[in-house]
Amino acid sequence: MVVDDDGRVRDTNPRFRSLFGYTSDEVRGRPLNDLIVPQPELRLAVQLDETVLGGGDGWSPRFSVRRKDGSLVPVRASAARVEGVGESGLFVLYEDISDGDRRARGTQGSEGGAERVAQMRSAFLANMSHEIRTPMNAVLGLAELLLDTELSAEQRRCST
Repeated sequence: MVVDDDGRVRDTNPRFRSLFGYTSDEVRGRPLNDLIVPQPELRLAVQLDETVLGGGDGWSPRFSVRRKDGSLVPVRASAARVEGVGESGLFVLYEDISDGDRRARGTQGSEGGAERVAQMRSAFLANMSHEIRTPMNAVLGLAELLLDTELSAEQRRCST
């Protein structure tokens, strides 16, 4: 999902809706942490938000979140800062680890693999944030130039 700097939900994807049981309309504009984070886990969720919004590298903490029906599900959370012209916020990813927790109880030595997955996820989020932000800034900058200046004959020819 994407949340604004105040922690209010801007948008969700189908997987979030499936995992948590909410529709997009039910969560849009609502504070994410109030919606899904139980009180005992709130400190950890706020720490993740503040770390990423402050420009620090995020990490992937594990904690339990609350579904619409009140049941708890263990997740691994990842977040990356997303910035655009005049807008910023967080891209937040929740990975259901309930099956992984059951498997981990029966196996030893999976810590290294989980750590590698967390590092790969963090790198992916950082890369996607950059890949989306860079072309968006170019498009918005060009649009601003076109709106703020008189078009020369060459500019007029290129814009058609």
